[in-house]
Amino acid sequence: MVNYLIGLILLCSALSAYAVPREAVSMCSGFFISNNGLVLTAAHCYDETMDIFVEKDNKSYKATVLHLDRNTDLLVLKININTKDFFTVSQINQVGAEVYVLGYPLPSYLGWNLKGVTATITRVYLKDGLVTVHGSSACFGNSGGPVVNQANEVLGVASAIHGEGPCSYFLIYANSLKTIQQYTIVTHRQNSIFSIQQAKEANEAKMVIIYRK
Repeated sequence: MVNYLIGLILLCSALSAYAVPREAVSMCSGFFISNNGLVLTAAHCYDETMDIFVEKDNKSYKATVLHLDRNTDLLVLKININTKDFFTVSQINQVGAEVYVLGYPLPSYLGWNLKGVTATITRVYLKDGLVTVHGSSACFGNSGGPVVNQANEVLGVASAIHGEGPCSYFLIYANSLKTIQQYTIVTHRQNSIFSIQQAKEANEAKMVIIYRK
């Protein structure tokens, strides 16, 4: 609990270090899933009593909620922007596959550049569609970031972190991601990636910061 509170205080106190305003009360990662401003993130980043914004290239956009599912922790947002950089959603998850988890954890401590960790899919829960991925330690701010395969396709959204050190990301299984495919109007082939450095370089333009105030 003490570590949780310290991390939360550090995160909130540093939101003004970038384009995120001082009055922002929380922050998550997010990413584009279409060329017309559709953003996917984690539903637990959203509070119905507050406005939600997307930060991209030092500009803030007030977002509209298109899809909210608390059960699968999926949130689809729409902002008024066009982009050529976006992810394609995959429907394949294989146990043992290497994946990459991207996001903006603890920016005041780690910096505002995109971070990533290499991880491995360790278990698929067929009943509720959750996938467990074990990788390096993660911090506040990773929530809502993409988990991508070596084809550079999104397998799920970083949802919950359990444990310390090597940790578990509970991801939305591809069957649940079918729900949001109705919103993705364009798909395109992604270049393959084989390292976390390639994952970051290939996808930084597709990433956004989500905050609410």
